[in-house]
Amino acid sequence: MSFSFSRKQITIATLVLSLLVVSLFTVGYQYRSMLPGIDEVRHLAVDSLHTIPPAIYFVAFAILPAFGVPMTLFYLTAIPVMGTHGAIYGILLAWTAVVINMVLTFFLARGILHPFIEWLIKRKHLSIPSINRTNEWKIVAAMRLSPIPYFIQNYLLALGNSHWKYYLWLSILIQGSIGLAVMLI
Repeated sequence: MSFSFSRKQITIATLVLSLLVVSLFTVGYQYRSMLPGIDEVRHLAVDSLHTIPPAIYFVAFAILPAFGVPMTLFYLTAIPVMGTHGAIYGILLAWTAVVINMVLTFFLARGILHPFIEWLIKRKHLSIPSINRTNEWKIVAAMRLSPIPYFIQNYLLALGNSHWKYYLWLSILIQGSIGLAVMLI
């Protein structure tokens, strides 16, 4: 199914969107004195993060990215939530949650979810990719450094029959470095 829009529809949509943006900026400018400053917003956000129980957050961090919740949200909030005894604890717990998530998605893709994923792929007349063993470490590294969503990376590597040593150890090195950089922003 493809959609096509006429020039008139595109022009009207552009005008409506432009009017909406101008209206929002006008209202924001009019009421700017009522809006809190950026430091106040940051302080309120960090204070609200401290109300999340670290154990529940850790479990969510370990499980939810396997089902499409963006990993970046967890990385950005890991130190304020789990680093109550110091940033290093938050970082170590975040890395542990990432490893648990990688193991979980590996076994889901190769086990319980494999028939469902295979059915979805075959329904689109595609096939499950297989990773060439001679370039496996390069494929895993390229996948981990790509902008493809994290959970899709995990499932693709597991479905492609990536060996455990590359899937887990190389992924820990790359994802751990990326995670550390995001957490220390």
